[in-house]
Amino acid sequence: MTVRTLLLAALGCGCATSGPLADYHPLQDASGYSESPIPPNRYDVRFVGTATTAPERALELVRRRAAEVTVRDGLPAFYIFAGGIHMRNPDFHGPMQCARGTPPVSFVCSGGPADTGPKVPQAEMIITTLTRGQIAGCGERGVEVYDARAVLDNRGSPVVKAAAGTPAEPCP
Repeated sequence: MTVRTLLLAALGCGCATSGPLADYHPLQDASGYSESPIPPNRYDVRFVGTATTAPERALELVRRRAAEVTVRDGLPAFYIFAGGIHMRNPDFHGPMQCARGTPPVSFVCSGGPADTGPKVPQAEMIITTLTRGQIAGCGERGVEVYDARAVLDNRGSPVVKAAAGTPAEPCP
């Protein structure tokens, strides 16, 4: 190997641990994202942060994972069926105390014997993926629908409305 090759390899390795998505990775070492399918068209999507992750960042990253899952399935949009953010002590495994929040973030929780120790945000969403026709049907019901590509591209408001003339299908 040449010195140039070694230098480029060393520089390339550093890129994976810095930047705007440095904390965004599959669940490992008690932080990262995960999802579980809930057939036929729902997913339980989660993101667990670290002690330095802001709760707003955890919500942003769980929404990003929801968008990735939606695009992976070849669909254009999703809505949040249920969801919330918990601030929890990662060493405490007992019951949590919760207060109602504002939908779609429907609860805020904290936990620990005296609510002491480090806290990490854990964001969770149950999402429903949608076809174009279902976007129209959900819009008629007043459901807030997210354009998956807009979420991924971080473009303005990710909330989408059905194109004019799109036949409405039932909102699941």
